[in-house]
Amino acid sequence: MKLIHPNKRLLYTWRMCLCLILAPLAFAFSFFMQIGGIPWLATAGAWVAVFLYVYSFYLPARWRSLSFSLGKLTVCRKCGVLFHKSETLPLSAVRFTSIKQGPIARVFGLCTLRVAAAGTSLFICGLHRADASALASALRQKKGD
Repeated sequence: MKLIHPNKRLLYTWRMCLCLILAPLAFAFSFFMQIGGIPWLATAGAWVAVFLYVYSFYLPARWRSLSFSLGKLTVCRKCGVLFHKSETLPLSAVRFTSIKQGPIARVFGLCTLRVAAAGTSLFICGLHRADASALASALRQKKGD
């Protein structure tokens, strides 16, 4: 089984989502807190430090750790930065597949493939739409074998 990594554009979508989430929070922080003084500087410095760490180190490490593989009998997904996780579904347990694409992922041409089995689901993100469709049809075909 060969490990396949998601598209590099997935990292850009994560970074864009981080900016879109933190921008209103930073605005609210600056609007409601009095500018100046040690508490404001400490809080602002902490916000900047957390943002830079997540943007520069955590998200790229998360992207590098994410991979999936399709074997003869199983589909497997590996992920995790601090705690590594491996999820495996037997192809015989797969009930259906679906493709999801949010607005930011659509801008970058990416989507997420959901592989559903009884009681659990496996999400494979960072795929082009054509690749996700091909993988979904390959899963259905292998399940039929």
